Amino acid sequence: MKENQLLLTGLLCLLPMISIADTVNTSAYFELGDAQQYESGTKSSVKGQSYTKKANMITSGEPPAYINRESWEYGDWALIGTPINCLEWTPAPSTVKDGQKFTQQKECDQTRERIVRIYNHWTNGDKTLKTHFTEQQADGVFVDRDAIGTKPYITRQTTSYTNWTNSGSPYSCSSWNPSTTTVEKGKKFTQSRSCKQKQNRDANTYDIWSDGRKTLKSTKPETKAITTNQSKSATGTKEVVTFKWKHVGYQCFHESNVPVGPSVSEGSKCTEKGKIIYPRKTGSVCGVPNVFQALKYQCS
Repeated sequence: MKENQLLLTGLLCLLPMISIADTVNTSAYFELGDAQQYESGTKSSVKGQSYTKKANMITSGEPPAYINRESWEYGDWALIGTPINCLEWTPAPSTVKDGQKFTQQKECDQTRERIVRIYNHWTNGDKTLKTHFTEQQADGVFVDRDAIGTKPYITRQTTSYTNWTNSGSPYSCSSWNPSTTTVEKGKKFTQSRSCKQKQNRDANTYDIWSDGRKTLKSTKPETKAITTNQSKSATGTKEVVTFKWKHVGYQCFHESNVPVGPSVSEGSKCTEKGKIIYPRKTGSVCGVPNVFQALKYQCS
């Protein structure tokens, strides 16, 4: 009994010499679960801190920082390279008015990229870059350019006319004049008359285009009637009887009224039987002042 008491007393004396605290210094990272393991005595590594483990409990030092979430941040998209797989330019210049400025457009494929950054967020407020990478994707883009239309258009119109041409024969003619019965038989002369004449022409309307072309738009016939004169040679048919001028006496006239006819002589030919003329006056008076004598001739 006494020996047992001595052994227990010896052991108790040795206990102060045995450290029940274990001090560690490490740069290891751990999260909340690791801290709990540490407190339970199953892990003794913490981030860059000195801790004292005593009876499996943390008794000094700051709680360890750990990652409690991560975040992703996306940069702006930026086009890279040149457009590919492009469609045709639209609209085509041939569909836009000649000379008119306009904007053409075509759809293409083009690669675009952006930078994605992943951050760790710590319980002590720190934010550290975990990693980053470049993200790419194909995108549809529209490319523009200035262009000028080439589609011709009508700038003006002009009308030209063909020459008038006779259509059909003259109509509504007057009689030939003079009549052959009024001209001495066998005598050659010219007769004339007036008639109506129908005439036609075409009015051609043309479109003048911006590229210089001239195209026929329409043709409109026009008609009018004109008066035309005709002539021809003819021969008289009038039978002519020859008569002679004969002096048949005198006639008195006031000085202001003395007729003076054509100059004829006794026996010269005449054609109008019974016609009387006074070819000249004489120097004789009729016995009354200012009244004179004139010779009198008759066709007989």
